[in-house]
Amino acid sequence: MYRILACISDDHAPGLLALAGLICLGANLVAVTLLQRSLAVPARRLFWLLAAGFTAGVGIWSTHFVAMLAYDPGTLVSYEVGWTSGSLAIAVLLAIPAAAIARTGRSGLRSALAGLVFGLAIAGTHNLGMLGVVIPGTFVWDVPAVILSDVLGAAFSALAFEALRRDLFGAGRAAAAALFFIAIFVLHFIGIGTAVAVPDPTVVAPPWTMPREGLAAAIAAMMLAVLTLGACAAWLDARMSAAAAEIARMRELADAALEGIAILRGPTITEANRSLAALVGRAPQDLVGQPFAGLLAPGEDPPGEGRSAPSVARARLLRADGTALPVEMHLQPMAFADGPRQVVAVRDLRERAAAEAHIRFLAHHDPLTGLLNRASLHERLERAVVAAKEGGRPFALLCLDLDRFKDVNDTFGHPVGDELLRIVAGRLRSLLRSEDGVYRQGGDEFVVVQTGVADLAGVEALGRRIVEALSAPYAAAGRHLTIGASVGVSLYPRDGTDPVQLLKNADIALYKAKGEGRGRVALFDPSLDAALRERRRLEEELRHALARGEFTLVYQPQVAIESGRVAGYEALLRWRSPVLGDRPPSCFIPVAEETGLVLPLGAWALRQACREAASWTAGCTVAVNLSPVQLQDADLPVLVQEVLAETGLEPSRLELEITETALIRDRDRALTGLERLKTLGVRLALDDFGTGYSSLSYLQTFPFDTLKIDRCFVARVAEDASSATIVESVIRLGQGLGLRVVAEGVEHENQLAALRAHGCDAVQGYLLGAPGVVAADRAVPRRSAA
Repeated sequence: MYRILACISDDHAPGLLALAGLICLGANLVAVTLLQRSLAVPARRLFWLLAAGFTAGVGIWSTHFVAMLAYDPGTLVSYEVGWTSGSLAIAVLLAIPAAAIARTGRSGLRSALAGLVFGLAIAGTHNLGMLGVVIPGTFVWDVPAVILSDVLGAAFSALAFEALRRDLFGAGRAAAAALFFIAIFVLHFIGIGTAVAVPDPTVVAPPWTMPREGLAAAIAAMMLAVLTLGACAAWLDARMSAAAAEIARMRELADAALEGIAILRGPTITEANRSLAALVGRAPQDLVGQPFAGLLAPGEDPPGEGRSAPSVARARLLRADGTALPVEMHLQPMAFADGPRQVVAVRDLRERAAAEAHIRFLAHHDPLTGLLNRASLHERLERAVVAAKEGGRPFALLCLDLDRFKDVNDTFGHPVGDELLRIVAGRLRSLLRSEDGVYRQGGDEFVVVQTGVADLAGVEALGRRIVEALSAPYAAAGRHLTIGASVGVSLYPRDGTDPVQLLKNADIALYKAKGEGRGRVALFDPSLDAALRERRRLEEELRHALARGEFTLVYQPQVAIESGRVAGYEALLRWRSPVLGDRPPSCFIPVAEETGLVLPLGAWALRQACREAASWTAGCTVAVNLSPVQLQDADLPVLVQEVLAETGLEPSRLELEITETALIRDRDRALTGLERLKTLGVRLALDDFGTGYSSLSYLQTFPFDTLKIDRCFVARVAEDASSATIVESVIRLGQGLGLRVVAEGVEHENQLAALRAHGCDAVQGYLLGAPGVVAADRAVPRRSAA
């Protein structure tokens, strides 16, 4: 080590030695840059690889001989041309394969192999170059030191290639150049520092020698070539880096596009973005070099070649899984630096096709249930009429709607109702043959078209199956519900020969089914048409009757049996229509309930009864009947409170009568409403007791004050032992629960005697007073003209 350091400090000119170092480091940086360029630009990799090997070889050779120019062995030195030229050749010829090995390698073993070859280039340059040094004497070599220098040169070269491999475009470039610098200088100075120049006057200089000045000129020429090559490489590197960055940005923009983009040279794809690759289910690199026609489904034409104008066409792409994808292709010819290209933008039409299909679906289907809609029904009926005329086979039309569906909507809300309709649609589909059809008219109304009908028995059987299926319990939105269905049937050609008439007659039959108690199947009968027209006329008159002041109230007294005094009156509604004449409540109240008119009508009756009762001097109670629809109205307690405040009637004098039917619809809701009414101080009566389904549970649950025995039991109380037993049991039950018991429909003395014997509290009926008008100054009813 001392000899090497002494050689560097004593035998070398510092300036030239520093120049050798700069040459070595600069040449290595240029060589590494050129090697990187061979990796980054595959199209010109051979050129860049040769340039990198040449630069590295010249750098080794120049470093060695500049260092030799700095070396002063103390005697005249010249350089033999053959060995000196050979050292340059060996440097370049071994540096090139070393660079090639490093370029193709992706492992540490490849780096070691490249380092070994590069170390041989350094060693060969040094050793051949030393053979070309001519002095009046000979050099004596320290063989172990020479071997060590060769090993170290190869090792540092391997480390340089590994540094370049691990960090190709970062700090690896500088690290690799520094390690190559160390490899060259370590090998040179260990070799030259351990060599001893032994004078020998007998040594004769060969004829072809180069003086130190000639060698300096050769080195200058070589370095000028390296610097020129480096400058060109730097310029090209900058240009290509900018171009590569621009291409990368263009690729990023293309990849960011939602549409698939392909650039074609003739029929071949030269570039493809990720969106196009995703559309066909392949990797982008797999598309490059492939004909664009290979991406299209069989029978589809590829984009036209050589077109000078943009064009748009629809086609189908063939995906990797074999499925066809509808697309729209926009073709745009463009001029590139290396020739014309075609840019094809591919737009996925699946969403558009799905939207168009959805629009077509909505045009013919109900969006809630997925069933065919009203428009499709009329188209189907037109076809069915034509087919029936040609084939001679009749078809049936079944109109149906759901019983008590409105109660579900009002009680639980429309989301529950919508879920219920979807379940109904599914049940209807399961009942029909493929050739039959089910349609939703709107709301809870459906129509079934049954083709190929042989007789009415088959139609009625289908109707009964529909009623049975739709009456089964439902589980909708976490609730257990029970509804029903009514079905009206018309038959072609018996009940009509055109779709409009058939639908009308099936609808008329449906009204008949509902009027007969619901949950039924009714066939059209011509006599039904007149009845329906009459009902619709009644409904139309009813809508205007309240505004016209056609309603009045009459009062029937309730008499206490023990005292014989009038304890109160029941308000009864009467309608005298100038068009239809007098109509009893049993005629118009059901229609009012179905149409919703019962709410304003009931509010008027309540307000009128309270206003008149407030003027009675005797202070009797007034009983007002509540419709089941009124009881389900959440605003009923507010209405009662407002009426009491408005009329000044004491709450204890108002008794609200509720039938058991009103409690069946929604027990919890009814209980909440009655409790709110009870807090107002009014009295509650259970009307028509004994005709419902759960009378005893109602008495136990609901806060009633009065129990009214239905007239059907009172009518036979004096003659029929069973009726007498029932009446007696009801009276004892009511009084045992602390309720006042009132018997309705008392028309004969023997009925009154029987009720008195059984201990009934009060009675009501024609025997004691017909409905009439109560004067303000007395509590005795006057018979009305009605």
